[in-house]
Amino acid sequence: MRAEAEGEGDLGMLMVGNVGVNRILGNCIDFRNIRNMQMVFQSPGGFEAT
Repeated sequence: MRAEAEGEGDLGMLMVGNVGVNRILGNCIDFRNIRNMQMVFQSPGGFEAT
């Protein structure tokens, strides 16, 4: 979260974290059957699970 939004302050970093959590809870295609997040990176087009 820091790498993605450090310049946006605490609220910006929180919002980046919320995106990751929402994608896991939403069970979207890239995060199918993933129930925890250890690390994410952004590739062209958005965050990817690692």
